[in-house]
Amino acid sequence: MSKILLVVVVMIAVFFGGFLFFSSYSLNEKQGEQELTQAQKEDLVTRYLEVNISNLSTESEVLGGTFYVTNIKFNDMNSGIIEYEDGHIARVAGFKYAISEDREVDVELTNVRESQP
Repeated sequence: MSKILLVVVVMIAVFFGGFLFFSSYSLNEKQGEQELTQAQKEDLVTRYLEVNISNLSTESEVLGGTFYVTNIKFNDMNSGIIEYEDGHIARVAGFKYAISEDREVDVELTNVRESQP
């Protein structure tokens, strides 16, 4: 009788432990899918622009320089203004961005022009 009681208690403990594990797993999974705050979106886009500005620019760097971001200002509606340079020429451009559910960033530069001092 005591062996049966021990088996029942162990089975209940395993069942309860599994329930708690999978409940917390699904809760954490749902928390990971929460919508990004505006600050988080801006951080993702900023990092993307800093890494990819040379590829995004419609103009090429000159004299062996490499573009780097000097300023970013975010506007409403997933857009902003970026300033960047390569040490020889400075540019300013508008940009529009989108962030997928997988948190992949897509940016399009618009109206690239020479930056005025």
